[in-house]
Amino acid sequence: MKRTGLNSPCYVRKGTSSNILVLLNFSRISDNEQSHWLHNEDLRKALADLPNIADQLQRVLPLICHHAVKLKIFDDLPSPIKSILKNGSATAIADNMAKRQWLQQAITHFSANNIPVILLKSAAFSGTLYPNDSPRPGNDIDLLVKQQDFTAASQLLEKSMALKAHNTWERNIPVHTYEQSFIPTSGIGPAIDLHHDLTTPFLFNIDEQTLWRDSQIHPVYQNEFARILCPEDSLLHQAVHAYKDFNFCKYNLVDSHEVICQWQPSPDLLLDKATQWGAKHLLYCLLENCQTVMSSPVSAHLKTELAPSRLKGYLGKRILRSNYSKLTTQKNIPFRCMQIVSQFVLPDKLSNVLRYQSSYALNRIYSHF
Repeated sequence: MKRTGLNSPCYVRKGTSSNILVLLNFSRISDNEQSHWLHNEDLRKALADLPNIADQLQRVLPLICHHAVKLKIFDDLPSPIKSILKNGSATAIADNMAKRQWLQQAITHFSANNIPVILLKSAAFSGTLYPNDSPRPGNDIDLLVKQQDFTAASQLLEKSMALKAHNTWERNIPVHTYEQSFIPTSGIGPAIDLHHDLTTPFLFNIDEQTLWRDSQIHPVYQNEFARILCPEDSLLHQAVHAYKDFNFCKYNLVDSHEVICQWQPSPDLLLDKATQWGAKHLLYCLLENCQTVMSSPVSAHLKTELAPSRLKGYLGKRILRSNYSKLTTQKNIPFRCMQIVSQFVLPDKLSNVLRYQSSYALNRIYSHF
């Protein structure tokens, strides 16, 4: 029996099952040699463990199912495993079709009102990185508009959707000032997260004009008002979003691997943009895990240029490996302490962190009046 030969990634929470890592690697579309998996003992064990870890792999179940069928091992799997894969795949395909239909209509309305949108995450990757018969599903649809268009776009969505209110605890956190969530009033259809910034304000220097200038037309919709991030910004968005979730070792590795392999972002441009954003350390963490877990082709020179100082690198590993990096309750004090410490370790620019902390403190003060 062969084994995968995967090394333990540097930036993964303690206790993460090695079977999850194997199945993330198996989910790859690009550079995934099928013969490598024939008679692979690690794959056999990982698939057998699927009932215990399927909830952590929901976003890649269609890819696992697709590869198992292609490898001609699907029929030999136990019935419970086949059911998990078939149901996960069928649900994702139907959900992807419904979301695409909604997007077609929404893009028509946005373009009629002269509002361009950038599709993010699964909406951007559907039909580009992933084929229709094995999509990478998402919980909702993420759309980015220019700050000047945010009010008009929100009003357009409110014609058929309800604005989802955050609770008091959430409203006091600056992270919620860059997006609004909408849910369909009919109860049928996708939820929408409308962004006017890519991520938490102040922590990163993301220039809106450059972001839109470098964006590209989404090839599925063929409409200049429906766009996706350029390859370099797409990969950087994966890094800062992984930081927001405190998780650099889940389905985001599959997305990042496919961006690297299919869209081939320029290492020089990546370095320039990561420096501008103040996200070199975060991109380093993501690429390190991509290389270790997904066997992604990563430029050695780029990693050298992105690498943090020895102290920051050590602290970053301790933070991202800690089980405190997972939010379990709204008032989880260890998590809050870890979150504050991480802001001084993982983002690159101290001045941005101080701006963020000032904004947070002011929000907390104003909330009491």
